[in-house]
Amino acid sequence: MTQDNSGSAEKPFRLGTNYQVETPLGHGVVGTTWRGTGAGGAELALTVLNKRFASNPQVVRHLLAQRPVLATVRGDHVVPVVDMVADSDVVAVVSPYIKGTDLRSRLDDEGTLPPAEACRIISETAQGLATLHATGLTHRDVKPSNILLDDTQQPASAKVTDYAVGGIVEEWAGGGHSAVLASTPAYLSPEVIAGDPVTVQSDMYALGVVLYESLCGVTPFAPLQPEGTMQAILTLDPGRPRGVDDALWEVLSMLLNRDPRQRGSADALSWRLSELQNALADAPKLPKLDVSPSPTPLPQVMAFPGAAPTTAPQIVGQVPAPNQPGPNQLGPNQPGPNQVGGGQPGAQGAGFQGPAAGVLAAGAVIG
Repeated sequence: MTQDNSGSAEKPFRLGTNYQVETPLGHGVVGTTWRGTGAGGAELALTVLNKRFASNPQVVRHLLAQRPVLATVRGDHVVPVVDMVADSDVVAVVSPYIKGTDLRSRLDDEGTLPPAEACRIISETAQGLATLHATGLTHRDVKPSNILLDDTQQPASAKVTDYAVGGIVEEWAGGGHSAVLASTPAYLSPEVIAGDPVTVQSDMYALGVVLYESLCGVTPFAPLQPEGTMQAILTLDPGRPRGVDDALWEVLSMLLNRDPRQRGSADALSWRLSELQNALADAPKLPKLDVSPSPTPLPQVMAFPGAAPTTAPQIVGQVPAPNQPGPNQLGPNQPGPNQVGGGQPGAQGAGFQGPAAGVLAAGAVIG
């Protein structure tokens, strides 16, 4: 018998007067999700917070204060929150149990998705995010494992989950650079890595990464380690996978734009991907890549607050595209790795500084 971080043994237990918690489904930064039952035998998914969060009164107050807003989140492509329970030192978020799988498992099994199917799933996911955004909520952790595929419908309907616990780490950490600590590095937006607050546009960037991965099997800067991934997000533009349709690449380029204002809304994205789903109905799926396509260095890069410009990381196994400089080479009008625009020198060897410095130095990113 193993022990999870909430301090509860991984065996069935009662929660409050209404719920029987039965089988662990998975562990995350915030807690463990269990399959269970409620009154009348209804099948449920219960996310039980890890002890470090459940024992923090500020976190518990934050979660319970969201109850009125979460009660309004209803839509075809979101998993609703039906209850919150604080029973002694156990705190849980209760949702219906969705029969099926998640996008992470499907990509692990299939490698990539046909373009039309990727468009359908991400379009439905965008509808779910639009529902959240309309209520003033930001997901904060959009990734394939948080997109459930409900196989009681055909084709399996995409549903966004795990949005209720998005702000818990920030409350627990008292702000700061907690979004980096709480998220999976590959899906973080440039502005969040640079220390800006998470917004709905950060969700849009993450959804762009999910679409990219669904088409070619890897995220834009694979297989860098977390620290290198975050620096690449700041200093490189993603490479285009061979075979991606021009119109679909336009959508990806919009979503992965480092200017959040250029990413558009979830509603608009859902509509556009629905169009492309029909247009790409006969397009074959792309082969799964092991390494992402060669990225493009930026002439002037973002940096962590207070950090000197650094040399863009080279992704192992990649060769720069013809007539393009590599990540450690200079183009005709590009500043050197220790210069910023207009030939202004930067401090050499300064490394990472500012809010994310400790995270990067220690390799403490989790998710």
